[in-house]
Amino acid sequence: MFKKSKKRSPSPSPSPRGTVVDLAAEGSDTEFIDLDEDSEEEEEVSSDGEPSVVSPIDPTAQPLGDEESSIDGDAVTVEESIDEDDSADDDDPAPTYDELDQNVPFFDVDHLWKFAGQHGDLVKRLLAAHDDPSSRDHPAALRLVAAARAVVPDPPLQPFRDGREGTEFWQLVGKALRVGGADPIGVLAELAAAWVYVPKTPKEPAPNSAISLAVREVKGEEFRAKQFVPMVQEFVKKGPFFGRPHVNVARTKQSATETDWKDVRNIARRWVRGMITARVNGLKGYEETLSAMVKNKDLKEDRARDRLADMIYCLGRTRVCVAILHKGNEIAVFANSGDNTMAVSLERLLKASRLTGSTQSAAVDDLLTFMYPNKKAPQDEFAQTRRRLVKTLAYLAELESRHGRIRPVPVPTEVEGMHAEMQAATVARVKPGGKLGISKLCCVKCWLALTAGLPDLFDRPLATHKNSYSWPPPQFLEEPEVLARLLDLHTGKPYLGVEDTKRLRKELETKSHSAVVNAFELFGDVTNKDVGYLSSGDEGAGEPDAHTTAYQRYLSRDEPLNKNKRDATTAQTTVVPQTKKQKKT
Repeated sequence: MFKKSKKRSPSPSPSPRGTVVDLAAEGSDTEFIDLDEDSEEEEEVSSDGEPSVVSPIDPTAQPLGDEESSIDGDAVTVEESIDEDDSADDDDPAPTYDELDQNVPFFDVDHLWKFAGQHGDLVKRLLAAHDDPSSRDHPAALRLVAAARAVVPDPPLQPFRDGREGTEFWQLVGKALRVGGADPIGVLAELAAAWVYVPKTPKEPAPNSAISLAVREVKGEEFRAKQFVPMVQEFVKKGPFFGRPHVNVARTKQSATETDWKDVRNIARRWVRGMITARVNGLKGYEETLSAMVKNKDLKEDRARDRLADMIYCLGRTRVCVAILHKGNEIAVFANSGDNTMAVSLERLLKASRLTGSTQSAAVDDLLTFMYPNKKAPQDEFAQTRRRLVKTLAYLAELESRHGRIRPVPVPTEVEGMHAEMQAATVARVKPGGKLGISKLCCVKCWLALTAGLPDLFDRPLATHKNSYSWPPPQFLEEPEVLARLLDLHTGKPYLGVEDTKRLRKELETKSHSAVVNAFELFGDVTNKDVGYLSSGDEGAGEPDAHTTAYQRYLSRDEPLNKNKRDATTAQTTVVPQTKKQKKT
């Protein structure tokens, strides 16, 4: 058993990692959320009045154990993920971990602190082996961090306020919370940076407001303002999507100098109709396309990102369609109708992904109850939604194991009605390298913009239901090269006669004529007028139609894809689990 801990001298305060940065003065278009927001009024508690703890259960418990808990159906336990070191000398005795065996599981965070203080060399050795699967200490390192994760509050304000010191202890706390730092300020600064774009809600304060309040209480306002806040800002500024561009619409109106505007638009309209009709007729049906995609093992990560976008949509269906960009430790979220609450939805999913066993199962039930507030859902729809949700939590857990604490970055809609994919493409052109996920099938215009107009932007296949709608064109369509590729303007088989083709090509040699963009923007559907589901366009009320059902089945990998609508009047229903708070007393 652990011995009585020796007193430790307090560690010196860390030096500031930067000066106060006026982000507005930097010319950034990224909104930086003030750490002071409601900090004096908010308490260090979760929405149910209890301190937030990452995983208050047995640290040996695994995540939800059926096959759906993996990214694509193959559950992997901690033990199965450990590679044995076959190169080790057979004569070298296996290391023993008596001190760890005698203390795990930890009773609470104080027990963890005492253990780290008394066995600092062991903790240091295991932390060094945590990210090295070839190390013989790796299994024990995973065990130690899992045990720490079970008792460390998130954020760790209690040990900070209690004055708990020790480099090994705070390194272990940081590893448990998937942030860096070897002291409390470093750990808290990185956590605050991870939550910087997550706003308060009517029921919960902004998560980093409690951190700001605690730093002010313990270190003083001057330290918080002049050292802590700049540290947080430096973390944020290193994010891959920091300084993202504004999303603007392309010009589609006639200017005073464009005297031949109407003539050009009439030619462009006929070209656009011929081009889109030919492209649509050359496509397979979406059911056949999705059936082929689901068999492609190389698309595992793409499906996982699409599922994540789908879950963010399910947590706020007024968003119509959601797109995400993932790069490093940030996930940017876009929607046809989106605001900062998209970060709240993603953070709820991330929080659930950090749980295990029965605690995660309860979180899944809570999320499903939120998705289905009427407490009833068709049985097959509910089962598939739960399956996609569990897979998404496993994917987020894997992302954090690779990249550290994930920072949600909501990108509120700036152009009303612009499809989520087009907003994501606008950002990705300035901030390249992000991986795209989409919650629904693309309309044919978005599909053409991404596959023909910007063919090298995202290295992934996309599916479309082949319908098109009037939609705000993104500003990048003003670029002549992009528009020419989009319209297939240099095809060997022109869609118009020789003279009209020459005229149209000449218009786009040196500039993007707004009349051509206007023709593409306002092109209507060539077939299937009454489709109900409008992809990432307007969405009608009522039961999801064939497109939605097929795409969700693709993301669920559950049953054969088909386009038959379910009769909602005869469908079986299942009651969504209620939390204790929601049950009537």
